[in-house]
Amino acid sequence: MLEDGKASDEEISMMMTREYSKKVFGLDFALLVLADGEYESTRYYKNPLVIKGVKCRLCSQWFEVPTNNDRPFLLAWLAEKNAP
Repeated sequence: MLEDGKASDEEISMMMTREYSKKVFGLDFALLVLADGEYESTRYYKNPLVIKGVKCRLCSQWFEVPTNNDRPFLLAWLAEKNAP
């Protein structure tokens, strides 16, 4: 979805903030970081995404446990984007 341009430039910038990522996705870390930037590598997938020509790493800290279930946040975002 991100690599296919389903998010605006503004939203991608917001996904690089902890606050937006917590509010929208329930994550404790920024959803995206620049692949060549500074970040906790253990918190992000190794293989980068290329989003509008920019290499980014996606947060790997998604959980589906009773005390921390991030799935509803992701499903809500996908529904907003009319994803299949």
